[in-house]
Amino acid sequence: MSPLKYENIPRKQSLFNIKKEFFYNVIVPWHVHVEYELVFLNMAAGSKHIGSTFGRIEGKEVLLIGPYLPHNWQNTRVTSSGGGIEDNDYQICIHFDENAFGQGFFDLAPFYSIKELLMQAEYGLSFEGDAVGQVGSMMEEMLLMDDFEKSMALLRLLRFLADGHAYRRMSTFGFRNTDNEEKVIRMNKVFKYININYKEHITLRDLAEVASMVPQSFCSYFKERTGKSPMEFINEVRISHACKMLHVEEYSIERICYDTGFSSLSNFNRQFKHTTGLSPSAFRASIRMKA
Repeated sequence: MSPLKYENIPRKQSLFNIKKEFFYNVIVPWHVHVEYELVFLNMAAGSKHIGSTFGRIEGKEVLLIGPYLPHNWQNTRVTSSGGGIEDNDYQICIHFDENAFGQGFFDLAPFYSIKELLMQAEYGLSFEGDAVGQVGSMMEEMLLMDDFEKSMALLRLLRFLADGHAYRRMSTFGFRNTDNEEKVIRMNKVFKYININYKEHITLRDLAEVASMVPQSFCSYFKERTGKSPMEFINEVRISHACKMLHVEEYSIERICYDTGFSSLSNFNRQFKHTTGLSPSAFRASIRMKA
């Protein structure tokens, strides 16, 4: 199974990044990053994995992924000759930081609906209905704009999505963003350490050392910025990997338990159900029903 990739999005002079990629030329790995990701997918047949949730992609879809939420999607359609992915299957991705327009910008009254939307994006959102095609058209137009026009267009796009359009939460859990660049860098180090070492025994002291803090201060600092204790966060990272492994029939639940860093099967079962609402065996059974 592919490991989680920690992706550093290149910082440019503009406030955010936007790009169009065709699936015959790009593979989206199981990955995570600190930025929000808004993506328009044009994919006749594919699959997506966002946090604890797997699903199919059939046609056009708009996803809004919050910071630190592991995700990937892949195209499963091939040409009639079986030679590869169709040329017209593509994605348009926007990566932006919560403070792209300035710290506290979305706390201002005119933009509070966008702030609420971004808070929900902690769980990953899938938009439905007529909004999908409209978002795709808006993002296509943004590709041709200069940086000023793009910035205004992103605000209009986020306002459009926040203005009552239907969406579904994708994951049963998520991770909150932090609040300024210095703290983002510090939290990035901690988050990267967890994602590299999640299979190992991680102590509060280990994480505090990564953050250059004393353990007691770090625990409060971490919970203030994620809404979770360090151990809750670590368990959710482990559960994300367990959800992915449960799709592979030859992996036994016992193997998944120990391969994702849990020390006992009983604790794994308890934490998995606490996080997803299902036992590992029930989660696997639900996968079979959807297949």
